[in-house]
Amino acid sequence: MYRVLTSLAVLVFAAACAQPGGDAKAPANAPAATTPKLGIRPYGDEEVKPDMSRVPPDVAKVFTHIDENIDQHVVNLQKWIQQPSISNSGEGIPESAEMVKGFFDELGCQQTQVYDVGVTEYGSPGNPVVYAKCDEGAPKTLLIYWMYDTMPVTQPDAWQNPPFEARLVEQAPYKKVLIGRGATNSKGPQMAQLNAFRAIKAVHGKLPVNLIVVAEGDEERMDIGLRKFVKDHPELLEGADAMMTFGGQSPSGGGGYGGGSEGCVYVELTTSGTAWGRGPTVSDIHGSNKRGTDSPAWRHIKMLASLVSDDGNTPLIQGF
Repeated sequence: MYRVLTSLAVLVFAAACAQPGGDAKAPANAPAATTPKLGIRPYGDEEVKPDMSRVPPDVAKVFTHIDENIDQHVVNLQKWIQQPSISNSGEGIPESAEMVKGFFDELGCQQTQVYDVGVTEYGSPGNPVVYAKCDEGAPKTLLIYWMYDTMPVTQPDAWQNPPFEARLVEQAPYKKVLIGRGATNSKGPQMAQLNAFRAIKAVHGKLPVNLIVVAEGDEERMDIGLRKFVKDHPELLEGADAMMTFGGQSPSGGGGYGGGSEGCVYVELTTSGTAWGRGPTVSDIHGSNKRGTDSPAWRHIKMLASLVSDDGNTPLIQGF
C-alpha cells in the first residue's frame, strides 16, 4: 500500500513541482493526525522502496509525511472497507455515497454533491453519483473516476476473514495484508490515491492540479447511473485536461495507473427465415423439418463461431 501511495504522490506532483506557492504551509487550524499503533512498516517487507536520490525535494517531503502517518492511512482504508456498498442489493449504497462526499469535503473541495440520477434508460433507478470539484488555482485540471460499489458476498463460507472487518493478517508471501471486500477492487487503490492527496495538502497546503471527481455506485451494474449522470450534466465535466482512475502495483514493485476502463459494446444479431428467404418464413416449425428446410438457428450458431478464432481468443472481425 505504501508503494502505491508514493507512486501516486509522484504522479500528481510531476505536473507542477515548479509552480509558485508549492511550499505553502498547511492551514494553522488543520486537525492533528491521530496515529494508531498498527505496526505498519512504511516499506513493507523492506524489499522494495523508492530510490530517494531520484525524488525531487518537494515530493520527498510528501514521502516523509506518508511514512510518519502510515498507520492512519491504513485506518482510513479499514474504515472504507468496513462500509458495505453492494450495488446489486443496495446495501450501504446511500451511506457510501455520503462517505465519499465526506472524503472530498475533508480534502477541501469547494463543490461536493451527491446526485440522485433518477430512473435510467433501463427503466430502473440508478445509484447516486458523487461529484466533487477542487479548485487549487492550478493551470491544469485532472478528472478522477471512482466507483464506490462492490460485488456482493456470494460465498461467505469461503472467506477466511469477515469481508467487512478489514482485518490485518499475515498471509504469505507478505508479512501483513488487509483482507476485505473491495480491498483490491477498488477501495484499496482509491484510498491510497486519496491518502496521497491528503499528504500533499498537509505538506504543501494545496494540490498541484485542480480536481474533478466523479464516483459512481453502479459499476457492477453496467454503470447505469453514471451513464445518465454524464448525459444530464455534461457541463460538470468541462475543463478537464486529462482523466485517470487509480493506480495498482505488482508484487515486484512495478506500478501503473489507468486512464479509464469503462464501456461495453453490445451487438444484437437476429437471424430470420423471413428476412433471409430460407428456412421457415411464416411461423416456427418442428426441428425434424430440418431435413427439408434450412435452419436459421444453426446458421446463427455457425455465424457466431466465425467471429473469433477456434480457441475463442482472437477476434476475426475485419478492423476490430
